[in-house]
Amino acid sequence: YGLLDLESALFSNAKATSDIVSDEEDISKDDVDFSKIAIKDFISGKVVQFDVFVMLSSGKYVKILHTGDSFTSDRIAKYAKKTDSLYILKSDREKYIEFSNYMLDKFADKQVHPSLKISLSKNSIEKFTESLFDEGINPKSIQKGKKICGSIHKLISADKSLYKSFNKLQNMDPNAYSISYLTAFFSSMIAFNCELKSASSIETMAMAAMLLDIGMTEIPDEISGKKAAEMTPEEHKVYETHPALGSQLVEKTNIISNTIPQIIMQHHEASDGSGFPRGLKDIRLQMLSKIVYMANFFAFFIVDRNLGPFDGLKKIISDPDLRDKFNQPILKNFIKIFIDPEKLASLETSHSQSNNVKSA
Repeated sequence: YGLLDLESALFSNAKATSDIVSDEEDISKDDVDFSKIAIKDFISGKVVQFDVFVMLSSGKYVKILHTGDSFTSDRIAKYAKKTDSLYILKSDREKYIEFSNYMLDKFADKQVHPSLKISLSKNSIEKFTESLFDEGINPKSIQKGKKICGSIHKLISADKSLYKSFNKLQNMDPNAYSISYLTAFFSSMIAFNCELKSASSIETMAMAAMLLDIGMTEIPDEISGKKAAEMTPEEHKVYETHPALGSQLVEKTNIISNTIPQIIMQHHEASDGSGFPRGLKDIRLQMLSKIVYMANFFAFFIVDRNLGPFDGLKKIISDPDLRDKFNQPILKNFIKIFIDPEKLASLETSHSQSNNVKSA
C-alpha cells in the first residue's frame, strides 16, 4: 500500500505530544457517516491528521489511528490482509482533501515516483467530487476545487513521465468519483498534448471534469442508481437531462468560468452526432468539450469493463464506430498519453525526414 512517511505534521493544528499511539477503539456508527479510502492510496504525515477506521461489518468499526497520534503503519498492516479499504469520518473529509492537495502541490515538481503523485491527485479529486455530491456546490467548495486544479496543472507541466504510470493503471474503483478523477487527468493531459498548456485551460477542464455529473444529484435515486444499459427508454430520457441540470447548477454559482457550464452541457455530445442531449456534431462543439468528452467516455469505458487504459485504447482504435465518436486530432493526442515522449519524438522526426525525402 502506498503510505507516505512525510517529514512533519505539515499544516494541521494537530500535534503529537510524544511518540504516542493510542489503543484501538471499537466504534458503532452509521455507515453514511464514513468516507472510504483505498489502503493503497492512503496518505499520512508523521502525525495523524484525522481518525482512521477499519470496517468490521455494517455499522461496526475499529478506530485504528487517532488524530494527533504518531503515525504507525503497523496498525494498517495488521488489517491489510483482511480488507483493502480504510475509512475516515465525513466530518474530516475536508481536512483530508486539504492535506492531499497540499502534498500534491508540494511534490508536483519534485523527483518522486509518478505513482505517488497520481495517488495524491486521486485522493484530492475523488474526495472533492464525493463532497460535491453530498453537500452541493458552494463558493467554499469551488475555491477548494480551484486549488486542486492548480496543483494538477503544476503536476502535468512538471512531470514528463506520467505516461508510465497511466499505462499501469488497473482495477479502478467502479464509481463516479474514480471516473471524475480519470476524466480530470486524461482531459488535462490531452489538452497539454494539444498545446493548450496554459494554467487556465488545464484548470478549466479539471474543474469541469470534477463537476460533470453534478446534475445527477437532481435525478431521482431509482434512476441515478442504475447503469444506462439497465434503464427503460423513459428512464433514459430523464437521465439525458443531467447535463442541462448540471450546467444550470453550476451557472447559479456566478463564481466559475463561463466555459465550464458549456463543457458540462456538452460532455455527452459525440463528434459523429450520436450523443445527447442535442445530438450535436463536431463542428458545433466547443474544443474543450470535445476533449472532456473523449476523456470521460474513455474513463467510463475502462472502469465499466475493468480494463487497463492501454487495453481500452486498443479496443477503441480497432472499432470504427467507436473511433468516429471522437474528434480525430484529439484522439491522436490522447494516444500520445500512453507513449514514451522520447519515442514519439523520434517517430515523428523519422516520419518528417521520410516525407522530405519523398518530396525531394
